[in-house]
Amino acid sequence: MRRTVLARSHHDIYRLRYAWQQLESRCTVTMFQSFVWNHTAAQAFEDREVPFVIYAESDQGAALIPTAIDQARNRLVFLGETLFDYRDVLTSGDPQVLASAWNRASQLGMKFSSGALRSDSNFAAWNAFDVSRFYGAPRVSPKEVTAEEFAQGHKRLASWKRRLDREGVEFKCHTGSNSDLVRCIYQQ
Repeated sequence: MRRTVLARSHHDIYRLRYAWQQLESRCTVTMFQSFVWNHTAAQAFEDREVPFVIYAESDQGAALIPTAIDQARNRLVFLGETLFDYRDVLTSGDPQVLASAWNRASQLGMKFSSGALRSDSNFAAWNAFDVSRFYGAPRVSPKEVTAEEFAQGHKRLASWKRRLDREGVEFKCHTGSNSDLVRCIYQQ
C-alpha cells in the first residue's frame, strides 16, 4: 500500500477533495456518494457522527470508504445518517486496495451498519457484512416513461400541484452540487 489517509473531521475530508472527485470520475456513483454531499453531511451531523473516512491508494488503484462513527449507537455507518440512499464505497483498480481500507476500518472493532446500498453495488465486496439490497426508494427514469404516460398513471398529481401552488410552493430543479441547499435540507 502506498498511502492510507484517515479523515476524522470535515476539515480532513476537505483535504481529500481532489482524490475523492478523481474517484467519482472513474466510478459509477450517485449524488449520495459525491464529495459535496458527504462533506456537507460531515459538517451537518458532526454533533452525532464523527467522520472516519478512509482513503487508500497504491500504484494499482484507489479506494475511499465514506464512513463515520455513530456516537449514540457506537457503530460504524456511512456518512449522512440514514438520509442518503444508494450509498457505497468508491473504488477503482486493484480490489486489494479496498480490502486494505476495510482492514483499517475493522481496527475500530465496531459493528458496521450500511443502511442501504446501491442496487448495482458489487455485492462480492460486501460478503463479510450482513447487508440487503435497498428497493424501497421510488424512482422514475425519463428513459422508461414519457411525461404524458406518467401523468396518465398519476391523475391526482395535478390537483396536488394546484394545492401546493396556492400555498406558494415553487418547484425548482437542483443538482447535488449545491452545498448550501444540501446543508439547508439537513438542517430541516
